[in-house]
Amino acid sequence: MRFAYNSNGLKQHSVGDAVRLLADRGYDAIELALQREHLHPLEASADQVRAARELLKASGLGVVCGAGVPNALGEERFEPSLFHPEPGGRALRRRYLWACMDVAAELRSEVLVTCSGRLQPGVDPAEAWAWLVEGIGEICRRAGELGLGLAVEPEPGHFVETLDDYRRLRADVDEHSLGLTVDVGHVYCTEAEPAYVEIARVLREERLLHVQIEDMRDRRHEHLPFGEGEIDFGPITRTFVEAGYEGYVGVELSRHSQRAAELAASSLTFLRAMMATATSS
Repeated sequence: MRFAYNSNGLKQHSVGDAVRLLADRGYDAIELALQREHLHPLEASADQVRAARELLKASGLGVVCGAGVPNALGEERFEPSLFHPEPGGRALRRRYLWACMDVAAELRSEVLVTCSGRLQPGVDPAEAWAWLVEGIGEICRRAGELGLGLAVEPEPGHFVETLDDYRRLRADVDEHSLGLTVDVGHVYCTEAEPAYVEIARVLREERLLHVQIEDMRDRRHEHLPFGEGEIDFGPITRTFVEAGYEGYVGVELSRHSQRAAELAASSLTFLRAMMATATSS
């Protein structure tokens, strides 16, 4: 496993400062949320993207790009979605994701992480699902042309909320570039079996492209620093180690930007300790 930190928890840092902080702390990569603070793809210039690429190259950090940004397109979280009731809304989301893929390819990311958004009241679920499948299929075809994997992240409260929702999407979208992001805290919140059991099944059966991690408690969707929740990370870490997972594991603490320097350091210390225990047991 290799460790990353999500820039949605570094909103008070510029891209350059975020990269330097994580490189200095010893991370392997930055998970770069393509938000207004960090290379929003419909607002950043080509020169800004190239400068970020050169900075990443000089730092030695890898990068995973993220398009699951709540307010990327307006004040209403995750709206408009690929299944927005208005065609113009769906087109705007496709334009944003298309631009995200271009930025990801320029930065040499191998993966673009995204999530579905929520089903609006009054929208027919069957019609919305058809729009989602059409949109994801289109995005996946472009991702394939760019050599990217599109890593869909099931998110509590979203249309694609559970691992079974992702499996349904994967069955309906026959594109090789489609894969999965597993967020350990989300699995803890939404799935019936213990997280390590669900993750073991994913590792056996799915194309796992990325992992996100944080603590949570009471099965409530609130991202917490390690030790402030109740997730048992021992069996989860052993599951990844025993399966030989070699991808990135990105810490996601989107509401803790004011503690970014502290938590970037303590999170990596925690993850390295869990990894050492898992590999020695």
